Amino acid sequence: MCNLAYMRAYRARRKAAGNPVTSGKCDPVKKACAEKARRTNPAVLQRRANTQRVRYYSEAFRQRRDARQQTKNALRRGDITPQPCEKCGVAKAEAHHDDYTKPLDVRWLCRRHHREHHAAAKVTP
Repeated sequence: MCNLAYMRAYRARRKAAGNPVTSGKCDPVKKACAEKARRTNPAVLQRRANTQRVRYYSEAFRQRRDARQQTKNALRRGDITPQPCEKCGVAKAEAHHDDYTKPLDVRWLCRRHHREHHAAAKVTP
């Protein structure tokens, strides 16, 4: 039995038994209140602050941030010019650093190929 047929039968049984049949969506007001409570929860705020602090002051993050900034400055000065994606040739491409110690050595990849490259890099050790 496919999922659609199963859910139809399930809702029919609940309706026949007099139980409410809901769509699975929660009340938007209730959801907003829960989200606000979660965002203002001191434990959540502290955990987020600690994560950001560790990340911000790590050497790897500092190198990445500096490389991105130097690339932006070089683009603004005209030292480097944006190129089309090296895989598909799409004109709108993003700069990708293979090595953050070489900030002006960038590869130009479109959004799709950039994401695919990072996804493949996460899988490979």
